[in-house]
Amino acid sequence: MDKCIRVFIADTSREFTELLRQSLDMQEDFTVIGTAVRGDTAYRDIAALSPDLLITDLLLPELDGISLLRQLECEGILPHTIVVSGFFNDRIARIVSSLADNYLPKPCRTEDLICHMRECICGRGKSFVRSYDALVTRTLIDCGVMPHLDGFKYLRNGLVRALEDHSVLRGVTKSLYRDIAKDHGTTAACVERSIRSAIERAWQRKSAADRRTCFGHLFDAFEQPPSNVPFLTALTEYIEAQYARIEMQR
Repeated sequence: MDKCIRVFIADTSREFTELLRQSLDMQEDFTVIGTAVRGDTAYRDIAALSPDLLITDLLLPELDGISLLRQLECEGILPHTIVVSGFFNDRIARIVSSLADNYLPKPCRTEDLICHMRECICGRGKSFVRSYDALVTRTLIDCGVMPHLDGFKYLRNGLVRALEDHSVLRGVTKSLYRDIAKDHGTTAACVERSIRSAIERAWQRKSAADRRTCFGHLFDAFEQPPSNVPFLTALTEYIEAQYARIEMQR
């Protein structure tokens, strides 16, 4: 990659910031251009430095993480953003999903975060383009799949793969679970179980009326939680249609 990804980190934990900085210093495609432990300082420095990517917690003093993102968006200077936080609920998750590209729960492995950082900026093709990540994250949260679940990150990985290559949906058991497991250092069986559990919990959390409000009649055929493949297929088609609509409006 010719262009280095310029990163700004806003987090009250100096230990987290230093660990991430050290890890990024060992990567050829990242450079940390600034850090802040307060939201107001982060806003000032981001406005001045124009980073490609912001890594931020929500619990920042003076200006909290959500207010920081809203202010940056209002000014038209919101960079690609990954929120890394141990604080969330339904309302917070929905707000964050409309502002950030990705939302990872703390604690998370540094290597996983760096992988998401690359995908956030580059996509899997490793060129500077917006990926499906933000829309996938928001759609999963609308379904009731929450970011703290392992099934959330596995579903997100699988959906991004399916959106980039529909053929992976024809080999979910043989290849997709295996590839997701490889990305996350686990087993295909664990991926399958975690996705199934996440879907079942989402169906418990959201009523049919809630899903119809967000997705129209997309899930009307499923009186019970759908199995993994129909769920992945339905969301792939839905997200692709939404993405095309967004692109037409730009």
